[in-house]
Amino acid sequence: MAGIGILDVIPPKTRVILNEEGDFIEVSGVPAGEFSPLLARFPALQKLLVGIGPDDDKAKLVADLAAATPDAIAAIGAIACGQPGNPEAEAKIAAMPLALQFDILEAAAQHTFKGGLGPFAERCRVLIDGPGADGTGSSGKWQPPPRRSAPPSTPESGNSHPDR
Repeated sequence: MAGIGILDVIPPKTRVILNEEGDFIEVSGVPAGEFSPLLARFPALQKLLVGIGPDDDKAKLVADLAAATPDAIAAIGAIACGQPGNPEAEAKIAAMPLALQFDILEAAAQHTFKGGLGPFAERCRVLIDGPGADGTGSSGKWQPPPRRSAPPSTPESGNSHPDR
């Protein structure tokens, strides 16, 4: 597998089937440039990602999240379908059946949160609050998970590469 240049990268997309005729839309992830305004527009989503603090009014947060959810799903869907901030696209998504909205949201989440929302939320928490008491990051700072790499090139491992 060879490396490619950043200008050659095509964002991954998932086809979400809309009906029995096979009509589909292509859904991608939410880029950082759209993520921040989304969190500013829906503060309850930000709380969902970084966690509820001891001073937060949990009942109010639940009410705020419930009130924001339909509009937030429509906004996320519009962004993931390449129509960020388009009120008409948001209205179309808001009018779709809930199951289809969730199909779009799920496809967007797969591309936005590699490894799932939970690990992403934990990374946000660590970036904001620093490492937890569980010792996240051996140097006291958050560290990304180790990358998978080829085994070391040694005669003992059977992975000897004399030309490297």
